[in-house]
Amino acid sequence: MSATLAKCKCQHCNQKIEFDSDSAGATVTCPGCGMDTLLFIPQSSPEPSTIPASKKNMSTLWGGLFLLAIVIAVMIVWSRLTDNAQDEGPGIPAMIVSGVIWMCAAVFGICIYFLPAIVASQKKKRNRQAIFILNLCVGWTFIGWVIALVWACTVDPEPAK
Repeated sequence: MSATLAKCKCQHCNQKIEFDSDSAGATVTCPGCGMDTLLFIPQSSPEPSTIPASKKNMSTLWGGLFLLAIVIAVMIVWSRLTDNAQDEGPGIPAMIVSGVIWMCAAVFGICIYFLPAIVASQKKKRNRQAIFILNLCVGWTFIGWVIALVWACTVDPEPAK
């Protein structure tokens, strides 16, 4: 009787290893990293979602931005409709809307300023703290911001064996 093939990942380097299912539980040397790894048959996981997590995050982000735009538009219309004082300057509703718009612009600006640090954190970069410090200290110069962004987008080299 022939054994069926199974696949698992190395516990050290996550390389896929294919083996006979009869060998489950044995320890072998990983062909990728050379470390000893335990062969196991992975448990069947529930059906994965058809939409990748990164696309879900992007759709949530765009949905939030769209909702924010609608709220700001409604507040602008409300401030125009309730602003009766034509000669006395802007009324309270117009000042509230203006404050909200300025706060949204400040949050957006801070997010753009710290974009290199955010990218490094999302990519789980090895030097993400150094990228944050560089971004914080010299990000106000365009050159420093670009250097931090390029550093955050580069791929970390493989560690020496």
